Amino acid sequence: MTKYEFYSVKILPDKQIGAHFQTTWELSFVRVGSGISIIGGDEKRFARGDLVLVPPGIQHQWIFDASDTDEQGCIQNISVMFSREFVESVTAAFPELEKSLSAITDSGNTLYTYGGKTGDAIKKLLVDMMGMSYERRAVSMLELLTLLCRVEGRRCVEAEPRLSETEKKTERLKVFCICNFRRNVDCTAAARHLGMNKSALCRFVRHRLGMTFTAYINRLRIEESCKLLKNTDKTAASIAYDCGFSNVTYFNRVFKRMHGMSPLEFRHASGGMRSSGEAVADGCETSVPL
Repeated sequence: MTKYEFYSVKILPDKQIGAHFQTTWELSFVRVGSGISIIGGDEKRFARGDLVLVPPGIQHQWIFDASDTDEQGCIQNISVMFSREFVESVTAAFPELEKSLSAITDSGNTLYTYGGKTGDAIKKLLVDMMGMSYERRAVSMLELLTLLCRVEGRRCVEAEPRLSETEKKTERLKVFCICNFRRNVDCTAAARHLGMNKSALCRFVRHRLGMTFTAYINRLRIEESCKLLKNTDKTAASIAYDCGFSNVTYFNRVFKRMHGMSPLEFRHASGGMRSSGEAVADGCETSVPL
């Protein structure tokens, strides 16, 4: 990855990524939303305004309540990821910062939360960074690092021990699939992402997930299609393509194998919204409009 990444996110609560871990430090600022955070083995409530720095290798997840959103039904957060290489490049340029920055880089599995004046300063800087150019944002990253090292307003929490290498690889695989199942992704691309050859990746997926790579991707696609069938008036064909299927007939076949009914039958059984002109004739899959 690049040495740091900045994200301003506004999405529906159920689109938030599931349990995952980073190889970088991850600073998260919850602007709109509340719910349950699971970091390491610690489960607790979070609320608007919470500011958390998660160290590398710690599995974490933010589960947002659907009832606490903005006017568009979305949650909002700002996330900044930065690598050890980034911190080392800063200390190489500014040796006088090495001692204070070591509080972060040498913290092991310590989780930091921020409040008080330090927390307010970090939040303001993150909001300001949303409108900055890439060049200006890079300069602000130096200020952000110095704020994260302040003792005032900072609270330390020990997270559970890090994941094993096998667990890390499994989580990387899951995150890759969640982020890419809508695309034309295959086992070769996943193997490349994990630094494995294709045969080894296929064996790894079967052992860790109990199914083939294609079966796991299809499961994610069908899960997403169920949400769209229930909550939108999109045609089944449109949903098939949106979820990563390139062939409607194959989508219908996989869906029926998993749920025992066609997509349109599922839509009606679940009380979903029927799209304009869409009809069901005894579950006949040829009724799916193209």
